[in-house]
Amino acid sequence: MFVRWKRRKMRGFFKGDSALTAVLVASTRIHGQPRQRFACYLGTIRDSALTYVGHRRAFWNSVDAHLTAYGASRELRAQVEAKVLTVVQRPTTTEQEQWEREMQAMFSRLRSA
Repeated sequence: MFVRWKRRKMRGFFKGDSALTAVLVASTRIHGQPRQRFACYLGTIRDSALTYVGHRRAFWNSVDAHLTAYGASRELRAQVEAKVLTVVQRPTTTEQEQWEREMQAMFSRLRSA
């Protein structure tokens, strides 16, 4: 099994941007020809959002949830996460704490307005 990345162009409000979708596929041979069999959707993130902690956090939450639902073994999970990390970095604990503080401050300002 391996991770396949699909890139598609965005339309509407996000026109000009593209989205990266990670899917888990298994390679099989049918009549001697290689075919990729879809196994599990992992997550989608926009190219322009790769630098934002909140978007990366949501993406990795999706990856973790889908791998758990798929019933991936520890070995497969480690292999998949290593491949996904080459494209989308997992937010560090420090980044997540900073993001949560910023969100709490923003929501408190919105409530007081």
